[in-house]
Amino acid sequence: MVPDKINDVTNISPEQALYCCIPPCPVAEALCKTFTPRTIGMIGTVIASFGFMLSMFATQIWQLYITFGFLTGFGFGLKFLPSIVCVHEYFEKRQSLAMGIAVCGTGVGTFAFAPLSEYLIEIYGWQGALLIESAIILHGVAFSALFVPLEKKSREKQEDETTLISKLKAAWKTTKEVIAEMMDFRLFKDPKFDVYCVCMFLFAVGYVVPMTYLPERAVKQGYSPREGAWLVSVLGILNMLGRIFVAGVGDRKCVNRFWMFTICILISGVITGGSFLANDIYWLQMTYSGCYGFMIGIFISLESVVLRDLISLENLTKGYGLAIFVGYGIGSLVATSFTGWIFDVTQNYDNSFLVSGGILVASALSMVLIPCLKRYDAKSETPAN
Repeated sequence: MVPDKINDVTNISPEQALYCCIPPCPVAEALCKTFTPRTIGMIGTVIASFGFMLSMFATQIWQLYITFGFLTGFGFGLKFLPSIVCVHEYFEKRQSLAMGIAVCGTGVGTFAFAPLSEYLIEIYGWQGALLIESAIILHGVAFSALFVPLEKKSREKQEDETTLISKLKAAWKTTKEVIAEMMDFRLFKDPKFDVYCVCMFLFAVGYVVPMTYLPERAVKQGYSPREGAWLVSVLGILNMLGRIFVAGVGDRKCVNRFWMFTICILISGVITGGSFLANDIYWLQMTYSGCYGFMIGIFISLESVVLRDLISLENLTKGYGLAIFVGYGIGSLVATSFTGWIFDVTQNYDNSFLVSGGILVASALSMVLIPCLKRYDAKSETPAN
């Protein structure tokens, strides 16, 4: 017999799937250096789609840990990092604009997939819904093919001249490079990078709660499952608008991207902690969902841009891979268990939202340490000058 929880898989938005499946990003970072982001993106898309398709045969939750959790997660991890790195490679100017446009697709997906999943389940059942959604994911192969590297011509010439034996040697070398890259933690010697990772970790722990439990809390308050799904849709569309907002203003000289980044986390934490006040009024819940989505959209658009301002472009690929591994990878694993435990103990989603809001506020406050560290570094360098 199929457990009821399996039905929840089709209700997971693209952002939830993405940020709960980030651990393979350090591997993707090393592979992108040896191969091309286009190749890794296409392979990741196929793996993610295959994991989704296999999930339709699951009869127990532990099977979903393998198919949806590991396979789909690993595929999305391989897909995610190349798409971010390509933008930074192509755009030296107007990076906020380019990044805002590039990542607004997840907002559209969050808006569309919540009602779409409900509709597909009603018409085709959860198995049919998973099969259709796996086909939708597979379209990412065509889009990954557009990740044309800047050094494409030189790479193609080298590949043409490569023999079978040299390919095997390169594969072995790549394996060793992957292990070496994953064990290279020199960036953690930079206190500013450490603070950034702490911020990302705390954000991931707090971020998961609204994305996961917002529809379920609405249903527990007496609203229909479709009304709960529309809360996620509103979150998604405002998330997209937040990314577009960053695209328009993020590169202006009058805008301090660091403080915009930090303030958005702070606001999202405050409104999440107080969201229980809107339980009895549906339009207020919609307002909270929209505001939260808008703040998160700004944050996600700026996270790699802010990191690049803290470390060099040469270290961005490695640094971003490590940051999202520590933050979204480990943080999401902690968040799902921790917040689920809170609900099991209290049988009240409001407590999970309250804790989530507090963690998001702590994430924002941790970023305040970075300007202090910058001033300390500047004072330390003054005598040498």
